Amino acid sequence: MISGFTEMIFGFAEMISGFTEMISGFAEMIFGFAEMIFGFAEMISGFAEMIFGFAEMIFGFAEMIFGFAEMIFGFAEMISGFAEMILFWEPKLISYSTLAVIP
Repeated sequence: MISGFTEMIFGFAEMISGFTEMISGFAEMIFGFAEMIFGFAEMISGFAEMIFGFAEMIFGFAEMIFGFAEMIFGFAEMISGFAEMILFWEPKLISYSTLAVIP
């Protein structure tokens, strides 16, 4: 009878051990599920970051083209200013020199 009683106690302890193991497995399963969701969110975040980087690259390229166009515009403005200098200052210099010569 004592042997059966101790066997019953050991069986009860084994049952409690199995129950705790079951709870531990369930917690591990929940942790794995949460890790999976976190990985999925990280993947979406990486994808969004990739799209943002691509958009930033396109914006930088457009800014480069705009800067190039601005450089060409500045060069044209410089040539225009040079032409304006030749057209408007040279005749005045000639007229001033002829006025100086007339008297």
